[in-house]
Amino acid sequence: MKSLLVSLSIALLFQGFNAQKLELSFNRLLSADTQINQLLYFNSFPSDFETFKRTFDYVGETPGPLYEKSFDYISRFYALDKIPKKERLQTAINISINGNWEADAISQFQHNLKPLVLENVNLTYEILKVRQPNEIESFFYFLFSGPHPQQTIPAQLHKLQELDKSFHNHISNGHKKAKMDSEH
Repeated sequence: MKSLLVSLSIALLFQGFNAQKLELSFNRLLSADTQINQLLYFNSFPSDFETFKRTFDYVGETPGPLYEKSFDYISRFYALDKIPKKERLQTAINISINGNWEADAISQFQHNLKPLVLENVNLTYEILKVRQPNEIESFFYFLFSGPHPQQTIPAQLHKLQELDKSFHNHISNGHKKAKMDSEH
C-alpha cells in the first residue's frame, strides 16, 4: 500500500511538472510565435490519450491542471504552422489511439482532428498503415465517436477502399463501433 501511494505521488508530481512545462512553453509561444517556440510547445504537448486527458480534462471529480484553458492549448496545437504537418498529424493520431469521446477538451481535440484527417487522407493512411489493426480501428473509433456519430463514413476516406481494402475495413470497423457505442 505504501509503495502504491509513493508511485501515485510521483505520477501526480510528474504530471504537474509536464503541465507546468507545457504552460511555460505556451506562454512563451504567445509572446513570440517563432519556430523554436512552436517546437518547444509541440514537444511539451501530451503524446497519448491518458496524458492528454489528465492534463486537459476531468479525471473522476478532479479537473486536469490545464482544464480551464484547454481550448486555447488545443487550438494552438492545431495552429502550429512551423511544425511539419506529418509530425502534427502523427501526434494527433497517437493521442487519439485508445481515446474515447467526452465533452469539453476531448471533444474539442476531436473537432479539430476531423478536418486535419479529411484534408490529409493520404498522409493519415501513410502514418496509420504501419500500425497494428487494433490501433487503426481505435483511431477511427475515436475519430467517429460522440453522442451523435456521423452515420456514414466521409467520402474522402472511401477512396482508400480501392487502395487498401484491409485498411478500409479497419475504418469501417471503427465507425461501426462508434455508432454502436453512441448515446443515441
